[in-house]
Amino acid sequence: MIKTYLVIPFLKYLIRKEAFFILVPLVRAAIKERRNDGSDSIFHSKPDGKKTILALDSLRYRGDLDALSQNFRVLHLTQRAPGWLIKGFYHEFDIVNYINAPDGSDKKAQYIAASNFMTKFLRVFYSKVSVDCVTTVNFRYTEDHHWVKSSEKNSIPHIMLYREGMVVYYRTEYELFRRAKRFGKFVGSHMIVHNEKCKSIFLDAKFVSKDKISVAGALRMDSLVSKVNNYHKYKKIKRNKKVTLFYFHPNTPMFGVDAKGVTPKALLSHGPKKDLSYAFNAWSGRFDLFYDVHEAIAKLAYKYRDIDFIIKPKDIMVASPQWKYYDKAIEKSGINVSNLENYFIEPYANVHDLIFSSDVVCAMNSSVVIESALIGKPIILPAFKEYRNSENFEDFHWKKYLSLFDIADDKYDLERLILHRLIDDDIPKEVEKGRKELFYTYFDQPKEGAIDKYTSIINDVVESYKNID
Repeated sequence: MIKTYLVIPFLKYLIRKEAFFILVPLVRAAIKERRNDGSDSIFHSKPDGKKTILALDSLRYRGDLDALSQNFRVLHLTQRAPGWLIKGFYHEFDIVNYINAPDGSDKKAQYIAASNFMTKFLRVFYSKVSVDCVTTVNFRYTEDHHWVKSSEKNSIPHIMLYREGMVVYYRTEYELFRRAKRFGKFVGSHMIVHNEKCKSIFLDAKFVSKDKISVAGALRMDSLVSKVNNYHKYKKIKRNKKVTLFYFHPNTPMFGVDAKGVTPKALLSHGPKKDLSYAFNAWSGRFDLFYDVHEAIAKLAYKYRDIDFIIKPKDIMVASPQWKYYDKAIEKSGINVSNLENYFIEPYANVHDLIFSSDVVCAMNSSVVIESALIGKPIILPAFKEYRNSENFEDFHWKKYLSLFDIADDKYDLERLILHRLIDDDIPKEVEKGRKELFYTYFDQPKEGAIDKYTSIINDVVESYKNID
């Protein structure tokens, strides 16, 4: 096996020499095609009349690539290859510090060098790989920045399918506005966002012009809405009762972050101005809450062997340093979960399939809360009483909508609610109505389907770009 310490210097040498005849095939080999059956292939099909999307940072799209593959030829690439192409140009990896660097500075020189290299690289790349547009899910990743900027220089439009649109509470509005102002201007041909709130923030920040941003709902929600309409098929499946906890970690922003001396004020031009200093003092009870939640699940799994208990983390979380907190939580519980045949860790499970097959869903600050709500599942939020009494509860996504869910006061109440909801899954009509309104507020899902709107926008942008003299 070739050692990393040998590979990296070799790659840097190839980049310095602009050895595109080697670099392009290396990147090409990392590109997969998402087929319309949801599978990936290293062998690329012919376009056959479909426009080709190159999706960057493909691990962040979740079900969006599956939706796009119905109407487009979808090639996709993780951040790894774009990352190692440009990392050698920078001493630090915060692209904004280079974008905003003064003319004549070392950072500005490094930025220009990286831009020039990527423009030349993509000129060769796009001559070998047929692409009509490139897509991203956010504007803040250094690995994506030069690729999309240089794509535009090579007459390949960049369309951002912005996915972090859950601006549910004030600080998320503030953070999105602040980040957009910090970046300055959108680099690309068009943005598609989930809801009007997200659009208004980008416009207020003067990040993008009105003609370059559209609201079209969430791609992955088309399949969810379709499944909801055919839910009777799922109910016929005989299986064990199932409880799913959608994993959250104790250092998530809903509990605040440790940043001594930082007390930012709101910058938004609309809405009430608030002091956000509370968010920069992490809630001291966050670890105890995290441990208590996992202890409750482990103890229930140990006691009730005929009920399946699922822990669903994101796949990237299992491999991250944050996973150590899960290991500690299980250790503190005193339960050897590896000996339980009804306890599972499922990082790669399809989220929607998992929700449908679950009898009870537990989650915190996640979109799965309102996705589960639309499906009609009993939903328990382990936002314990101590947390609700803290200043940091201000940043809990669903603070204004607690009446739509079951709220556990502590680990014992969590156990009680889970067992109760396994027996009684009735959701009152007024709660169902409120949940649907909540879902469509934040996803603004068109009745005709998001994929049709996305397809129309993407095709229009590509065609308009081709017509530019």
